[in-house]
Amino acid sequence: MRQAAQLASLLTLMDDIAGEDFLDFADVPLDESEAKRLVGQALLKSQQELHKLNLSPEQRELSLLAAAGHLVLENLLLNIRMLTAGGVDAASSAQALMDKLRKP
Repeated sequence: MRQAAQLASLLTLMDDIAGEDFLDFADVPLDESEAKRLVGQALLKSQQELHKLNLSPEQRELSLLAAAGHLVLENLLLNIRMLTAGGVDAASSAQALMDKLRKP
């Protein structure tokens, strides 16, 4: 698949996955479309680098899951820090976020 078509498919899939849980770019100085495109390009570049390592499909999938896991943990920390900075009790906020992750 050509890189442009692959990027378009990835961006569509990202939007589909977001569904109603969209990211609100209204209060940040970023262009949403450009940010999505740059992130998509970076992900495709990472995918190409993984292919160059001659990993098995299972190893590539596990590597991508590890990267996603790292991003989820980073997002969790940032959310807790934002809530704490806003005066919300960090312990209860952290517990609520952890409870959300525990749900099947």
